[in-house]
Amino acid sequence: RVVSSLGEADQLKEFIKPNDWNQVHVIARGNILIHILNGHMMSVAIDDDNAKRSMGGLIGLQLHMGAPMKVEFRNFWLKKL
Repeated sequence: RVVSSLGEADQLKEFIKPNDWNQVHVIARGNILIHILNGHMMSVAIDDDNAKRSMGGLIGLQLHMGAPMKVEFRNFWLKKL
């Protein structure tokens, strides 16, 4: 269920730096997930489904299908909160 929006898709796309390094900051604390891209909040998710949510697990890095693309990672940090 969406309760609010942080902006239209076209507005949020303006924060992406094509062909350059982008800084991604993900905060996962309890049932709250926050995604920040280049200093701009892109999404906040609150998972209140006690029966189906997971409070632990693996971290996955995902590349979606579509046009050919290249993804690189550097300075990857994990910090237990």
